[in-house]
Amino acid sequence: MSFRDLLYLVFGNLARMKARVAMTAIGVVIGTAAVVVLVSLAAGLQHSFAENLGSIGDLTRITVLAGSYLRAFGGPPSGRAGEEAVLNDRALAVEQEILSRGFIAYSARSTLQSMNIFFLVIQGIFGGIGAIALIVAAFGIANTMTMAIYERTREIGLMKAVGATNRDVMSAFLAEAGSIGLLGGLGGVLLGTGLGALIDLIAGTYLAAQAVQSGATASDVNISIIHTPLWLPVFALLFSALVGVISGVYPAVRAASLSPVDALKYE
Repeated sequence: MSFRDLLYLVFGNLARMKARVAMTAIGVVIGTAAVVVLVSLAAGLQHSFAENLGSIGDLTRITVLAGSYLRAFGGPPSGRAGEEAVLNDRALAVEQEILSRGFIAYSARSTLQSMNIFFLVIQGIFGGIGAIALIVAAFGIANTMTMAIYERTREIGLMKAVGATNRDVMSAFLAEAGSIGLLGGLGGVLLGTGLGALIDLIAGTYLAAQAVQSGATASDVNISIIHTPLWLPVFALLFSALVGVISGVYPAVRAASLSPVDALKYE
């Protein structure tokens, strides 16, 4: 079976069960939208924190506490307290070297690095929560494709009778399941992006109003809690399609294992 014939067969089969495909894809839409919104929220908080930290001062400035300030606590006996140095991009390495010599040192860059790790963990947790909805949707795809086997048993038998191989049958079912996942993922990305923009608008307006009430000027307030990285929509689409393909493995194997004679006799 050529790739063109496979596409024609897949789209034809999906078109015959539009309502069922739409109902099944809704689960994928919800799961994908949840992943996009939650990960964008975590990325937005990380982006906002990094911007605010960068506006406070130079990220390469290291403050070292030593000498008489630490002597009472068992620190090194020499040096001056509260020394500051502005370094280049090697600030983190220099800070680690200072710490290894028994001094206390801190910089905005080390704080930023720690918070980036924290927000990456938050993104993973939020993404996992959204992925749970996609896993639930996977069962819906598997159920839809299993029901399609019963409805198309004689058709499968006819395909095999005219020369279709088990691989052709499996490819058709896997492509259909993957298409459902991809369609749902596309809808989820669009929905998640729209919801993210709406949440950002509402939350930003509310937080800006609170900041103005606290004494800030309206021109200085620019709050955004949603940031969608460029890789996120692509990842969401590929992941939803992968979920669809994996969900279609069992129905595809079952369809491919049908005997042509028994399938043609099926009523």
